[in-house]
Amino acid sequence: MRTQNRYAQFFRRHFELFASMDGDQLAFQRLRNCGANKKKPAVNSPDYDEDEVCGEFRAARKIVYRCQRFLAPVVVENSYPSKITLVTQFSMERFQFFEKLAESWEGPISAAVYGSDAEVFQLMEFWKSSKLGKTRKNIGLHGVFKKGPFYPVNYLRNVAINATRSEFIFLLDVDFLPSRGLEGALLSSTAEFAANSVLVVPAFEMTRSGTSELLEKEELLKEWDLGTVQPFRSDVWPQGHAPTNYSRWRESGAQYATSWAQDYEPYFMIRKSDCPLYDRRFVGFGWNKVAHAMQLNRLGFKFNVHPSGFILHQPHAPSFEIHKYRKQPIYRKCMQTLKGEFVRDLITGVL
Repeated sequence: MRTQNRYAQFFRRHFELFASMDGDQLAFQRLRNCGANKKKPAVNSPDYDEDEVCGEFRAARKIVYRCQRFLAPVVVENSYPSKITLVTQFSMERFQFFEKLAESWEGPISAAVYGSDAEVFQLMEFWKSSKLGKTRKNIGLHGVFKKGPFYPVNYLRNVAINATRSEFIFLLDVDFLPSRGLEGALLSSTAEFAANSVLVVPAFEMTRSGTSELLEKEELLKEWDLGTVQPFRSDVWPQGHAPTNYSRWRESGAQYATSWAQDYEPYFMIRKSDCPLYDRRFVGFGWNKVAHAMQLNRLGFKFNVHPSGFILHQPHAPSFEIHKYRKQPIYRKCMQTLKGEFVRDLITGVL
């Protein structure tokens, strides 16, 4: 409820005016007036060879983004009684998926939000008055402000990871929903969680419009038999989740081990202290999770699969980054180039 006091309204209008401005421009203007202490922005356009096809992609990893952690108050004693924090990231157009995810996961959540100053301000104004914002004090929202032409997916993941305090983190994209009781099932798995291991949660997707209700494994298997759900992207990118071994998962009643394979990009729980940060060179769409799983394998991590828990992808239109990846050969070429450089760095021990 906004006050009708005219003085309060006057100052609020001024506050909203400044909140809608581009903070980078304000910061740069201040730096320009620092005289002898003048500083340069973190990344200038000449920082890469403009004649190089992939120069803009390489420059993106050097960008220093403005961040504001904990946009809304978090009550620490209420936020971390659980051993597990769900970690995710999203842009403004995916906020409705974040709401559904938060409604489906009662434990702590750490989420990085990518947007302009005005977008983040509008989001937080809505959040303050929303049911989730009023009732949930264990959700940490962290603003990362727009800069550059690409969506910094791995940078966002790292921001969200670094803001967690729990022993374990569950790394998930915002457009998935957990199976019913998944948090409790994962908590039970922490009792004998081996060092240098990850616990993969199988990913599924709906083949056509279906239920948005949270399912248990038995219910999912029925939907699978009916053809309304299938392993995630099994028809377009089967290698992405094939090592999870869905045939074995159907029949399994106990956790089982699987082996890493090329292009594997699972979603999983991991002990935070064991988890390497995501490689920042991957922006936009392509290889960002693949590279992380590859690094875990290189470090000797074991991959285990949860026997009953799963996640279900929520259908939506392709993002602009996916559209660029599909339509621009140079985009795909540069992603392959960055992947090759990542593998080289991994083998030579640079990472």
